[in-house]
Amino acid sequence: MDSFIEIIKNSFTRTAHTIKYFPLIFASMIVIKLSLNMSNNILFRLSVSKEISNVIIAVLVTFLLSILLNMLSISVHTRDNYQIEPITIPKLMLKVAFNGGILLLLYYILKKYDGAIIALLLIFNPLVETLYMIDEEFYKSICTSLKFNFKNFLTWNIPNVAIFAILYNLIMKNYTFEDFIMSNEIVSIIKFGLLLMFISLFMLYRANLYRILETGEK
Repeated sequence: MDSFIEIIKNSFTRTAHTIKYFPLIFASMIVIKLSLNMSNNILFRLSVSKEISNVIIAVLVTFLLSILLNMLSISVHTRDNYQIEPITIPKLMLKVAFNGGILLLLYYILKKYDGAIIALLLIFNPLVETLYMIDEEFYKSICTSLKFNFKNFLTWNIPNVAIFAILYNLIMKNYTFEDFIMSNEIVSIIKFGLLLMFISLFMLYRANLYRILETGEK
């Protein structure tokens, strides 16, 4: 128990040390929001078919997420004695596309089963961090994520699930994907801004916790 508390405390401490990267991560999320809004409006005005629109949006999301993950990679990898070059955006795009495609496939196969989505979220909880924290071939990320989760299941999932539950109940509960992409109402924008602030801090925390557990640092 003492070791668990120490790890969580150190992850919050490291998050405070990397808070200078918060504006970059927050700005990246704002760019994602605006880019998706603009792209959807342009595609709609051009009367582009739904199939082509989905492909364009998927490529755009992959690119924008890769930029965000690159920012997170920089925030953790270039500090103290952990001097490792951040993973490049093209490599991240390939990793995001491949592993994201597998997760979407699993989602569509299992979504009709009760509790399957929650199980998927728990099983693949560290996958996002694995994509940008571990520089390896794109097809190895899921296996690496599963091994990490098996080794650190309680230490990783207990605080992350607790923080996510708080975020979900306070802000995300009534927020839909359509709101994320399309809504331009002032109240929704303010609500979305608060959500992005909390998520940015949450992602910084997760990155630092992953680093501690993956490297065995105290």
